[in-house]
Amino acid sequence: MKTRHLIPTLLVLGAALMAATMASATVFVDPTAPGSQDGSSWVNAFHTLQPAINASAAGGGDVWVAGGPAGSPIVYGENRAESWGNPASVTGSLVMKDNVAMYGGFEGYRSGAGKQETALNQRALALNVAVISGATSRGGSAAYHVVVFGRNGMPTFGATLDGFTITGGNAAGVSGDYHTWRGGGIYNWGAPPNIQTC
Repeated sequence: MKTRHLIPTLLVLGAALMAATMASATVFVDPTAPGSQDGSSWVNAFHTLQPAINASAAGGGDVWVAGGPAGSPIVYGENRAESWGNPASVTGSLVMKDNVAMYGGFEGYRSGAGKQETALNQRALALNVAVISGATSRGGSAAYHVVVFGRNGMPTFGATLDGFTITGGNAAGVSGDYHTWRGGGIYNWGAPPNIQTC
């Protein structure tokens, strides 16, 4: 009798654990969110991109990014201080990490009026425009690369970038450093990224 009751209980607990695991695999970004900025929901979304990527990189997963209407997109142009590259270690770039998939096209929280989507297929790229800008992300100057894949000669594996406008980079170069003269939008250091609708 006890065994018969134990099996359904274990199934319910297992389903709850799986749901919690799936929920924790998605990190949210929306600068209009009023909450704790830990990325755990649209209400508690991060306001900038790199902390969300870094949080997701701990176990791999998705980063869902809110956009704005076509006439007033959300521009993610925050200062980016993570050093990247070799021999010159430069800042200003959004650094993608292993097994992180970052998706734009969500309405998100939108100051409380948004859809706060719960499924990837609810995205509407044309209606919710997210821009990754490097125009001032290097301490007020343009980034050499707006987005980078790979690090110190090693590729980034399992990374996806999907649904963004990328703008504002300037590969003006550091003397003697190959990579800073190339890839003003995206610089790919030997990585096999999945890049779509960018």
